[in-house]
Amino acid sequence: MRRLLLVPVFMMVLSAGLHAGQVQSIDSLFYAGVESYVQGRYLESLSLLQSLDKVYPGHSRTTASLLMQAKALTQMERYQHSLEVYDRLILQYPGSEYVDDALYGKAVTYYYLDYIPQAVKQLLELVELGGDSRLLRRAAKLSVDLMEYRMTDADLRKLLSELTKEKSRAAVTIRLAENDIAKERFLSARQVLKQFIDQYPESPYTGQMNRLLSRAEKAGEGTMKIGVILPLSGNLEEQGRALLDGIEYAVDAYNNAQSARVGLVVRDSKSQVLTAVKAMQELASEKEIIAVIGGLESSITAAVAGVAQERGVPLLAPTATLDGLTDLGDWIFQLNSSLDVRARRLADYAVTGLGLKTFAIVAPADRDYGLSMRESFARRVHELEGEIVVEKWYFEGAETFQPQFKALREYGIQKMIKDSMIVQVREELWEDTLSTRKDTLFTKQSVTQLVDSTAMAVKGIDGIFLPVYAEDIPRIAPQLANYHFDSRLFGGTYWNDLSLLDSHKNYIDGIVFVADFYMDPSDYNVFSFRDAYRRARGKTPDKLEIFGYDAVNFILTSTGGRSMPRKDVRERLSGTGTVEGVGGRKILNDSRINQHLNMLQYRSGRIYQIR
Repeated sequence: MRRLLLVPVFMMVLSAGLHAGQVQSIDSLFYAGVESYVQGRYLESLSLLQSLDKVYPGHSRTTASLLMQAKALTQMERYQHSLEVYDRLILQYPGSEYVDDALYGKAVTYYYLDYIPQAVKQLLELVELGGDSRLLRRAAKLSVDLMEYRMTDADLRKLLSELTKEKSRAAVTIRLAENDIAKERFLSARQVLKQFIDQYPESPYTGQMNRLLSRAEKAGEGTMKIGVILPLSGNLEEQGRALLDGIEYAVDAYNNAQSARVGLVVRDSKSQVLTAVKAMQELASEKEIIAVIGGLESSITAAVAGVAQERGVPLLAPTATLDGLTDLGDWIFQLNSSLDVRARRLADYAVTGLGLKTFAIVAPADRDYGLSMRESFARRVHELEGEIVVEKWYFEGAETFQPQFKALREYGIQKMIKDSMIVQVREELWEDTLSTRKDTLFTKQSVTQLVDSTAMAVKGIDGIFLPVYAEDIPRIAPQLANYHFDSRLFGGTYWNDLSLLDSHKNYIDGIVFVADFYMDPSDYNVFSFRDAYRRARGKTPDKLEIFGYDAVNFILTSTGGRSMPRKDVRERLSGTGTVEGVGGRKILNDSRINQHLNMLQYRSGRIYQIR
């Protein structure tokens, strides 16, 4: 045991004012307690030392006794009581020569409790305090070992934020920087090192910090990381992996062509909100990651976006169409056009481009798609002084659309009667009426009969908007044709399926729809990309692969492929303007939503881009 040496009795008498016999009794009890401790009889040792303090309060060996009591309690695994005794020694006797022993013993006790950050904090405090060189070397080595093997980077960063003294902050900073360099988080290493150097420019540790800084700068030159959150297992695994394949192809192609390096840090959302949120939190803590791409589903993307906004991480949503997503904050970028943008652009084309004025809408009664498309389309039509004359809804799984189309047909016939396009004539006047007007349709049928009959084409509605799902089209298309409307047809994204359209071409030829994806058959660059992708990945890229590729391309174009602080990345993404993608342009407005989409028309077995 360190420094527990016999002190001449006369010196103790002088310092404590005790009789020689009392001093001898104190020494006897104390050394008996020490001997019991050495022999491993910890309870006996504790009892002897506590008796000593009780019989001779404030005696000359009080601090040594407290130290030995704390050690005995630790050996007996009474850790909390041990910590209390150590604190009593440290706080009540700050000038004692055993304070450094108490700090070390307290650290060891924290270690036994598995409170590693607290243990390291005590060891660093001991190193700051100074004292016996052998104990300091032991404390320094143990603190380094615990930081290296028992503390996470998050633990180290938290500890660094709690420390105020230069030597302690230097030890943690060096450990953090070495961890970051080993894990290729060079930007993070540079940031933590520069923070220390700026705070302590005259520190004796500055030389070591600068050497680490040079390593990080040299090793990290031209390196950047992009985070990815996608469903790589579960019901949407196939779609998630298709998107990831496009992302990985873009990174591989860039790394092969450039001296700079781009890396990916991929997380599986499992199509679960909680898992995706945790993944975003993990990626946000990796400072080397300059931006995150994800997710696949709009609902999960919205949840992830909340974390990205809070933590200040640029999030690029490659597929989300959710209205209001970027309203969460200025760290969110929507690379796919929103439903609002699509419906309004379609209304612009119908009203201003084609000169149509009256419209009917048949849509699914769901907020995620049908109602959103309807609201935006109708709002824009009204802004352009057009009119929505009939709106009808249907629910998931509907097999017949007779009520909806009969309602449209009834309105159209009533409008034709009102406009004198149809004139109802009584039987006795029939022969005389036929010879009067050649531009008018005369009929003896009632309105109900005209509605039920499908012989007469209804011309009272300029356009019919059908923002329906792909699975509904095989039932809607033939029933729509059966009710014989002489109206222009308009649809949403789910009509962009050539094989589906071909299956019903006799019913919907000429339909115009908006789409977020279109590969122009006349574009040489598009098909050069397709062939290169086939050679590299062994398959033909489809929509999701191209969305993934274009998302990476947008980041690389905006940043020039260079790693930089996230705030700078956000500013560059916001100010990029137009980026040509394989699947279409990316044109972000002030709301950070892609304004580009494809206006397409199906005619005679082909899909044409009309705008």
